[in-house]
Formats: sequence, C-alpha cells, structure tokens
Amino acid sequence: MTEKEFEKEIELRIAQVENGMPDIKRMQKRDYIEVGVIVFICLIGIIAGAFL
Repeated sequence: MTEKEFEKEIELRIAQVENGMPDIKRMQKRDYIEVGVIVFICLIGIIAGAFL
C-alpha cells in the first residue's frame, strides 16, 4: 500500500465515522475498566521484569 492509498483510506474512514457509522460504538464504563486492568497487568509485568 502506497502512502497515497493509505491517506485515501484514512480519509474515507474518517468520513464514514463523521457520517455516523452504526458499527462504531462509544466506549462504555466497562471498556475503560477493562483497559485499566490490562494496563495494570502490563505495568506489574514491567516492574517484575526489572527485578529478574
């Protein structure tokens, strides 16, 4: 994929989102909690790795 094709694809997707695609949903409280848990687990792994 060339840079021009990539830019066209990005512009197309942005236009679709701006026009209100029903497939794209807003993040809910549960989604933020799940991301927080994953980030916390990764952070614990990094800290544990520093002591190995």
